[in-house]
Amino acid sequence: MMERLMPVMFRGYFLDQIWQVLAELSFFYRKLCAKEIDLTEIKTMEQEVPILLCKLEKIFPPGFFVPMVHLILHLPYEARMGGPVQYRWSYRMERQQKVIKGKVKNHARVEGCIVQSEILDELSFYTSGYFPDHVPTVHNPIPRYNPEVLSNDCELSLFSTKGDTTSRGYTRHLKSDEWSAAMLYVLTKLPEVDDYVRDFIEQEWTRNGEPSKKQKENMLRKGAKKNSPNFVTWFRSLSLRDMCMSDDLKQVAAGCHTRVKTYNTYYVNGFRFRTDKYEKERPNAATINSGLVTVGQGENDETTEYYGYIKEIIELSFDGIKPLNLVMFNCHWFHPNRVRYTSRYGLVEVEHESVLPGYEPFVVTQQATQVYYIPYPCKSVRDLAKRWVVYKVRQPGKLPAPSDQDYEGAPVSVEFFQEDGLEGNFVMIWGKDLMTCLTLKEMLRRLLTMMTYGC
Repeated sequence: MMERLMPVMFRGYFLDQIWQVLAELSFFYRKLCAKEIDLTEIKTMEQEVPILLCKLEKIFPPGFFVPMVHLILHLPYEARMGGPVQYRWSYRMERQQKVIKGKVKNHARVEGCIVQSEILDELSFYTSGYFPDHVPTVHNPIPRYNPEVLSNDCELSLFSTKGDTTSRGYTRHLKSDEWSAAMLYVLTKLPEVDDYVRDFIEQEWTRNGEPSKKQKENMLRKGAKKNSPNFVTWFRSLSLRDMCMSDDLKQVAAGCHTRVKTYNTYYVNGFRFRTDKYEKERPNAATINSGLVTVGQGENDETTEYYGYIKEIIELSFDGIKPLNLVMFNCHWFHPNRVRYTSRYGLVEVEHESVLPGYEPFVVTQQATQVYYIPYPCKSVRDLAKRWVVYKVRQPGKLPAPSDQDYEGAPVSVEFFQEDGLEGNFVMIWGKDLMTCLTLKEMLRRLLTMMTYGC
């Protein structure tokens, strides 16, 4: 709540000057409680956190500042000296107490039961380290979701990794525009087809100068001229006469079947994805698994993040000698130009009513990262009502083992150590308007009104 929900739940109900301070406090704890921290970033937080405390003193009365509030001054220093906070805070010890209490079988000999159980746990922990890698142990646990399977049937990169699903598959037929969009996406995302794409553009482009990115996309989708073939048709005809092309690539060039299977859930990249329709049918679901983000090239060939949600999960099948199947997400994409990044607070916001121009709904499952969206509860502010806050989901599992490079020279970049989506730096700015902000009585009155009547 402190790290993610607080800047969302209060925005629109308080003045912007007050909300900015609360958002900075939330971003401070998100940086501090990251699973992996950077030494340079922690030093910056240690220098900037006194300014944050001064801002809080301008808003809240002196009685609010108990020793626990003053403690935030020392938390960056403790993190710099002792490492990530999750190994030193009391939550881990409190959870371990519940585990220890469950080991007591004879209440007349509480201490003996705990000691004997701990000895057995330590013996099994150290001896299981000598088991083979394929044996599931505490060192090699079974993944939370179904593991990915490396496929040896095909040499193409997109078909090398497969996920899994536990939902029932339903059969339907693709429309002509869906089939063309899916085939064009598969061919253009295969690294093995990049040379053929360049040959197609050089062969079909007859004007002076180099074609722009938009012109290249139109050529691949519709062809250079009115009666010219598009890239899917051109590549299929080329595969029939090119003897040097691999058999796997020829099988993909022949095209996928129009009959596809659709699923409600799919496990890949350590995430569990679900369709938006499936989640709306279950309003009491504990998690939201339909949001995703993928990285692509923007209008000026810069790296752009495309946010959206899953409308359908389909499995394409390519007829041939080998059983080639490829699972893709049919998504609704938000317009990337309507995404607002506020690095000062670590916030990413999308306009949920925006739509990506053109018809490019598909993405390969291996290229998707899971996100979830939080709407602003305040609906009276028009700019907030049309936006959702985006948070990336970290893959479950263990942290990467430290290497020798982690202890040599300067620390690695902040983007590696900090949580995904926290590219912004924690920098405090003095707020001159805080002296004229709401009094505590007015803030409490507005908070009670918000809790009673809504926005």
